[in-house]
Amino acid sequence: MTWTLVFGVALGGALGALVRLFLSAALRNVIEGFPVGTFAINAIGCFVFGLLWAWNAGKWPVHVAA
Repeated sequence: MTWTLVFGVALGGALGALVRLFLSAALRNVIEGFPVGTFAINAIGCFVFGLLWAWNAGKWPVHVAA
């Protein structure tokens, strides 16, 4: 494990948390009692992760892809 990987994961986590916070605040009153912002950012994150996974298919070392 390299420091570049550690910092990349930390940066991604921090950015994801900030986007979730701002989106949750913006969509707070859309559906009362349901966290629409959290749901939306998780769905978007899953979609982007899937795109990145498909784009990198076959390019990662075996120990990362497995």
